[in-house]
Amino acid sequence: MATNAAQREEIARQLTLAGYGVFIANPRGSTVDAILCKEFDYHVPANATDINVWYEYTGNAANTAYGLSV
Repeated sequence: MATNAAQREEIARQLTLAGYGVFIANPRGSTVDAILCKEFDYHVPANATDINVWYEYTGNAANTAYGLSV
């Protein structure tokens, strides 16, 4: 399910406030379903060896990966 710009902003805000890392909603504009994530340990979720400084989610994927219900 695609998320709208306001939903992505709320997801990013909640995840940042929860302390999962830094999340930026709508990095390429409000029409692109994307949220950028920078986790504190720089590891891709569920992978202890690959290092990514920024990881990109769709709004719904971020919502699901971190267990939110926005």
